[in-house]
Amino acid sequence: MKKELQNTVAHLKQGNVILYPTDTIWGLGCDPYNQDAVDQIFTIKKREKSKPLIVLVDTLERLRGLVPKIHPHLENILHYNERPLTIIFPSSVRKWSEGITAENGSIAIRIVQNDFCKSIIKATDRPLVSTSANISDDPFPISFDDIHPRIKDAVDYIVSPQLEERRDEVMPSLIARYSTKQKELVFLR
Repeated sequence: MKKELQNTVAHLKQGNVILYPTDTIWGLGCDPYNQDAVDQIFTIKKREKSKPLIVLVDTLERLRGLVPKIHPHLENILHYNERPLTIIFPSSVRKWSEGITAENGSIAIRIVQNDFCKSIIKATDRPLVSTSANISDDPFPISFDDIHPRIKDAVDYIVSPQLEERRDEVMPSLIARYSTKQKELVFLR
């Protein structure tokens, strides 16, 4: 895993797009501050920029550095939650590449549970873009073998499929919008 981590980090630092296993499904990833790499993901997926990408973080502490405030109730949910949960926050305290935040300034962030993803984020000291490894509106891939060859050919680096975690059920994360007024999560998926 150490050599795979070094290769992955090197590609991200060069501004490349990676194909990698996450705590949910296989994803396309890059440095969220590299506009060329973010644009490449939109091109690969044939996705409209009006549909922002999500970012992964490794810890609650890193998340705290990206959004203005996290209500203590939400911190408890994030700390104890066992299923991957992507939260759409109303705003961010950082400037991101175009395509990371929505027109209204909101941003989707997930604290990743996959050890390899956490290692990538820690080693780069940056959040990581994540979006499903499929063409927009196509079904998401259940495993590496289900990823369309066009996606595999379009990325700059493919993380070893041996790092894919075997799970009984493979699915995208839950997605919820955090309402600052009601101080609650509104589940969207």
